[in-house]
Amino acid sequence: MNSTRIAAGALAFFISSFVIQGMVAFVLAGEYFASIATMRDAPLIYLGMPAMLVTGIAFAILYPMTNVQGAPVMGGSSSDY
Repeated sequence: MNSTRIAAGALAFFISSFVIQGMVAFVLAGEYFASIATMRDAPLIYLGMPAMLVTGIAFAILYPMTNVQGAPVMGGSSSDY
């Protein structure tokens, strides 16, 4: 396995998920989350960021192992089951 590609994939996942989660949490659903009593405390960012990095590394390692050629979803039919 190429460690540079794994690091790049993990970084891309980290950045994209951080941006998407930020948009959802602050822009789209900020008022909703503020109305929930348990969500008013400061988030544990120091636990969330390493979790995103670990998930990104796992996706970067596992994605090249998948085989999407000939998958029923990609072909649009479910007759291959």
